[in-house]
Amino acid sequence: MKKYEATKRNGSIKLVDCERETKASVWIDNKRINKVSDYVCYFDTLDEAKAYLIEITESEIQLAKLNLDRKEKHLEYIKGISWKSYVSDPNIFIGKDTRAQA
Repeated sequence: MKKYEATKRNGSIKLVDCERETKASVWIDNKRINKVSDYVCYFDTLDEAKAYLIEITESEIQLAKLNLDRKEKHLEYIKGISWKSYVSDPNIFIGKDTRAQA
């Protein structure tokens, strides 16, 4: 039987021959493989495999945007640190900005 193998790491899809299948596993080259793992998932149709990879990639993009936003805010915070701010609050260099509380 044919299955579509969707690889998360590189976003590829390939058609593979499975010898047998259960609800949770497929057998390829006499090796049992989980249908769903951290790296690869197996689907009955190309559309299912493609939809899965699209969903995963969209989630990764959202996370990357969130991380970028946090890093940009942190960069602006670092740029705002000066000797004057250190003298008034020595904890500023160890990540304890008490200026916002004042």
